[in-house]
Amino acid sequence: MKYQYIFPVVLVFILIIVVVSLNVFLKTFREGFEQAVNSPNSGATRISTIDSNASNASLWPPELLKRFITFQNTMNLNNVQYNLDILQQQASPEEAEYLLQHRIWPWPEDLKQKYLAKVRMNKIIKVDPESALNYAMRIYNAAAVNELLFLNTKEGQFLIYGLTMPNKSKPDYPYLPDTTIKCNNGKIEKTEVQGYNLWNGYMNKKTTILTKDDLPNTAFWQKAYTECANYGG
Repeated sequence: MKYQYIFPVVLVFILIIVVVSLNVFLKTFREGFEQAVNSPNSGATRISTIDSNASNASLWPPELLKRFITFQNTMNLNNVQYNLDILQQQASPEEAEYLLQHRIWPWPEDLKQKYLAKVRMNKIIKVDPESALNYAMRIYNAAAVNELLFLNTKEGQFLIYGLTMPNKSKPDYPYLPDTTIKCNNGKIEKTEVQGYNLWNGYMNKKTTILTKDDLPNTAFWQKAYTECANYGG
């Protein structure tokens, strides 16, 4: 009889652990998603709800802003809602006028060819290149496309994810985690784990800001350094 109460207690305890673990996971997932979307280096298209009272909405004339918002709310069939603060930094008033008149953003010819080449290189998803181009031009302005194309290069991927390399700070401790190198706030940081705190078990990390001279003199690293400084992290 004394064991008949043990099972319900254990079950409740397990349920509590599951609920707490799930909440922690969802919180981490949500914060990571929001950080990725809001990060200037995330690679996301940075699309959000139109804000007609945007604080920095001053690069386009007010009358053009009003017509653009009307276009978005009535005639735009793509259901794309732009962040006007970002959009005005990317596209000129002339480009916005072109979109309102022709229903596509103006792209220079060389950008069209770059985009078509990228579509043709995709071996997983096969679509008609011209159809893909027309669809993209209805959504993305030229500056945004250039950014997206760059973020799909090796240097662009570095800005988003950074990279890892074997930890050579302590050759006698091969179990140490890899060294990470990433772009943060316009600077390239190298973080090494140099051991563990014997008192609390935490990692002893050393973070170093790398200058251009600290990096290998290769096209990849020199461009990555320049782009990291331009992006501001």
